[in-house]
Amino acid sequence: MKANLVNPTRVAHRLALWAMGTCLIACSGCVTISPEGVSLLQGANADYTSNRWPEAETQAATFIQKYGESPVVAEAYYLRGMARLQQKQYATAEADFQKSLERSNRKDLTAKVHSILGYLAMVQDKPEKAVEHYGQALAGLEERPPKDEAYFRYAVALQRVGRWDEARINLARVVDGYPTSEFASRAKRRLAWTSRFFSIQCGLYSQIKNADRQVQQLQSVGLAARRSMLILNGEPRYVVYVGSYPTYNEARIDLPRVRTVVQDALVVP
Repeated sequence: MKANLVNPTRVAHRLALWAMGTCLIACSGCVTISPEGVSLLQGANADYTSNRWPEAETQAATFIQKYGESPVVAEAYYLRGMARLQQKQYATAEADFQKSLERSNRKDLTAKVHSILGYLAMVQDKPEKAVEHYGQALAGLEERPPKDEAYFRYAVALQRVGRWDEARINLARVVDGYPTSEFASRAKRRLAWTSRFFSIQCGLYSQIKNADRQVQQLQSVGLAARRSMLILNGEPRYVVYVGSYPTYNEARIDLPRVRTVVQDALVVP
């Protein structure tokens, strides 16, 4: 019952597909730049999709230097930002995405950049900023994947700023609109969480005595542990939680103390 809220590898795979589509669209109509410019964009895209991040960054940077006034320079900033993001160069990646927004004249590219900026905001623990970006992204994305991922991550950000009802609406959009999506099951788990606070999950047990044993262990070191029951695949399961935190950050602050007892404890929902 432990679900990763943000999986960088999975996100990167989705963003790789976005980057490829963006660049190919740009290059299919590159009538305002030289063949060298087209080659640079295509090369940067090929390097990116082959996980050659430094090479993709270099080719995109060369395009920006030589064709900084081109109508498609927004795509180059986007590609360089993606390459930098994969290398965890968050500050410079964010700067590139901001420049891509400024120069973009394409609704789809603008929406995708907002979505990536939303992801970056979550990585940097700025859920308010993430809510803003994901809201703008959803307004511009077509109703098809990867919009399911954008709905889901928007909902996570909304929960972290305490907008629980809006989060449920967006989780339902994933479940109802994209039932076969990899994010549908994750959305269902979050919809099953009916509380308007965060907790730290410590264990999931099939036998109540084992759950009670962990509750006692946690309580013995001063942690506010409790047991709850849920039905999983038609069978009762017993979950052990610590705390009822109004905000995600409060739960996260307490997490290291809980992990001294339960190493794989995690914040939920």
